[in-house]
Amino acid sequence: MYSFDIFDTLITRKTYSPYGIFSIMKDKLIRLQKDSMDISANEWVSSFDSLRIRAEQSIRAVFSYQNREDVTLSDIYSELSNILCDDTFDLEGLKHLEVETELENIVPIYSGIEIVKKLYNDGEKVVLISDMYLSSDVIRQMLCKFDACFSNIPIYVSCEFGKTKRSGSLYIEVKKQENADYKNWVHYGDNIRSDVNIPQLLGITANPVCYEELLQWEKEFLKKANMVDDSAVQIYFGISRYIRQNTVLSHAGQIGASLGGMVFFPYIYWIIKKSVKLGIKRLYFVARDGYVLKLIADEVISRYQLPLQTYYIYGSRMAWRVKPTDAQYEQMTAYLEQEVDSTDNVFAFVDLNGTGYTMNCVGEVLYKKTGLKMRSFYYTFWGAESYPYCECFHYSNGDGNLCEVLCRAPHGCTEGYSIKEGKVVPQLSAFADSEFWHCGMSEYLEGIKLYAKTLADATAQITFIHTGAKHISEDILKYLQNPEIGIVEFIGNIPHHEKQKDNGSLYAPKLSRKDIFRIYMWRTHELWSEVYTGMNIRYSLLRTSPKNLKYKEFLEKHYNKVYGKMIHGLKQIIEKRPCKKGYNVIIYGAGQYGIKNYSSIKYNTNNKVVAWTDIDYKKLQEKGMSVVSLKTAKEKKYDYIVIAIKDELVFSTTKKLLVETGVPFEKILSVEEFFTING
Repeated sequence: MYSFDIFDTLITRKTYSPYGIFSIMKDKLIRLQKDSMDISANEWVSSFDSLRIRAEQSIRAVFSYQNREDVTLSDIYSELSNILCDDTFDLEGLKHLEVETELENIVPIYSGIEIVKKLYNDGEKVVLISDMYLSSDVIRQMLCKFDACFSNIPIYVSCEFGKTKRSGSLYIEVKKQENADYKNWVHYGDNIRSDVNIPQLLGITANPVCYEELLQWEKEFLKKANMVDDSAVQIYFGISRYIRQNTVLSHAGQIGASLGGMVFFPYIYWIIKKSVKLGIKRLYFVARDGYVLKLIADEVISRYQLPLQTYYIYGSRMAWRVKPTDAQYEQMTAYLEQEVDSTDNVFAFVDLNGTGYTMNCVGEVLYKKTGLKMRSFYYTFWGAESYPYCECFHYSNGDGNLCEVLCRAPHGCTEGYSIKEGKVVPQLSAFADSEFWHCGMSEYLEGIKLYAKTLADATAQITFIHTGAKHISEDILKYLQNPEIGIVEFIGNIPHHEKQKDNGSLYAPKLSRKDIFRIYMWRTHELWSEVYTGMNIRYSLLRTSPKNLKYKEFLEKHYNKVYGKMIHGLKQIIEKRPCKKGYNVIIYGAGQYGIKNYSSIKYNTNNKVVAWTDIDYKKLQEKGMSVVSLKTAKEKKYDYIVIAIKDELVFSTTKKLLVETGVPFEKILSVEEFFTING
């Protein structure tokens, strides 16, 4: 005889934990309450999920004292009625809602079902055994959704016999009912105690079924977020787990079918919902960030059969921010008129990050033909909500850089346009093709597409889930500030560069000892981009060996000490950097950025630092730093005051303050401006 566990062996829920069903029920009840349905016209509705869990725990504790091994769904809801002290409690209505929600959110585990089907079709004796409070009739309905063979297979459920697999008593009951022999009995299941240890103790051959765990990053995120009662979180992470349960994916594919999909699916759902509301019928996804977004949108639109058409349009700041006098303007105009159907105002552009200025340039071109103001969607946005020729809608304020690297497309940047065979075609920059595919981006993109399709299918009956999913996207981007190393390694290896053109550099390359020295000791006057080729130094450091990190700490500690001064002096001799003129300089700012540039200007140029000042000069003097008050500094003869402050807002405020104290405007420079005039 062959027996099978049911949940997480043959079927599983769309949620990442069983409690997710109660969260979805809570959301349904709240929606019913808003519609003034009597079933939910109670204060307890907002706490239903936690109350449902509490009721089950409570009745199980009562039954354990009575030596009763399991509970039924009716037992649980009777206890819930007792907890609420409500005699008018609609037990049957809520039980029906739970069964309905369970049936809506059950999905198959194909590997297990295929084994059952083969054994059953081969004429073998097959039974199903489950520790569960749902009845065998309900469970049979679940199973028959996926194969008719389950209509004839016996099902033994703990709540109907008052016996469990966990104690072993349900196996004994099955042996009696089926007249089975332990020696000729094989059991499949995922629970180590109930499906492996107990059967083996009885002499049953146990075949453990691998339970699909959450990914490491998912565990870390959920532990920090503590959102077990959030139905959207339950579904989004549950679908990720379910995909891996049925599909073999590479590491990159797993990231796409979890993190990548979760970040962008809520954004796309928002765009689609907004488009339907605004009557938009055509969406133009702008290269290159729009590549991934269009993959998701196409899956959602197809599943929900929406009246929306999507297009991929090649453009960029370089290609679209051109003036009418520019030679490229005519070809850019021709391309937009060729690709964009602007005969009416039912179209919009979709982008990822931006200020809206580029889209306004596009809007201006189209306006000359149509007289209509266009619309554009953004994930993150930091411009004006409305431009003369473009109305902008933005979704969030997440991390734009991380969004971009997660949206990489398999082609170069649009540099302009040319005419080919009577058609305007985009001219793309060179693309690091081999590096792109080598880092697993093909599997990553397929993973995102699979996630979008599966999630869209899974939520067809509960689309309200996505309305509250914005925080998932935003919180994942926050988590990515310091994620687990597997995520860091994948994202760090993605080819990426802040400039418009690809140069084969990685988003966050590993740092060698030589890299560490160049960045944290050798660098003086150089711009950051001259010593670091990546886009995220934090990720690069996370990928760096402990030995090299200790070396970094040593270099930072000695940057302004004897060792650092010796290295910087040697560098000056080697580079023989000529200065146009030696200036008398006051350095304003004694923070970390100020300290580095104080040393750089003092030891690596022909300039003379006549004073060093900071608003907190008294505290810094107590630390032994040679910092003086602004008043004392201004008594020196100086050519320039160099503000060594990195933050743009603080820099601007400080500059205004210096002007107010009588410093001529033209004598106030940033560090970059000073090195520019200094040669």
